[in-house]
Amino acid sequence: MLMSKPELRQGLGDNACQLKSGLRAMGFDQDDSPIPIAAWTLKTAEEMDRVHCELMNRGIAIQRTHCVGTGVNGALSAVVFADHKPEQITRMLEGFEEAGVMRSHGVLVNGRPRYGAGTSPFAVE
Repeated sequence: MLMSKPELRQGLGDNACQLKSGLRAMGFDQDDSPIPIAAWTLKTAEEMDRVHCELMNRGIAIQRTHCVGTGVNGALSAVVFADHKPEQITRMLEGFEEAGVMRSHGVLVNGRPRYGAGTSPFAVE
């Protein structure tokens, strides 16, 4: 299908870029790959559980995962698809801010993101 509809591949890449650049703007390390999956951690497992629950209650579906490589506290992750609209990804990113992700992660300085403060559980050291 991707071969016959290159606009799907382009849309998927654009959506992955929007998601990851939005997370980077909040201070979370993210790679520049076109893979449409982003993962990140907060300070505690309890904080990740709270944020996950709050976003799900708002109708924003992200994953709370404990897969290999995420450490004892696990991680949060989000996946975008080719048919997601930019507005949907923006809503998800704004939902993170509304849920207090930036404040709880300690990446706000004078009300603005402090870049480079977050971590991806899959970052290569």
